[in-house]
Amino acid sequence: MGLDRCAARPDVATAPSRSRFEAGSRSQALELVAALMLANGAPAKVVQERLGHSSVMVTLDIYSHVAPGMQRDATDRLALAIDG
Repeated sequence: MGLDRCAARPDVATAPSRSRFEAGSRSQALELVAALMLANGAPAKVVQERLGHSSVMVTLDIYSHVAPGMQRDATDRLALAIDG
């Protein structure tokens, strides 16, 4: 499934508390969606906007545990671009 068809929507972060998710489940679901989006190449700014964070730095601070794999991927992509 492409990121453009991801289950995450801008209104998910502001869904009413009467949704079918309990508070813990809802936050766990949002964390999973954010981690999957970041790990699959979604720009951090897009994830920030979808989750309703006040800034991209908030998103990156919260989801920095996804970063190690992203760092390796970025390095590999750079090497491929340089080496051809």
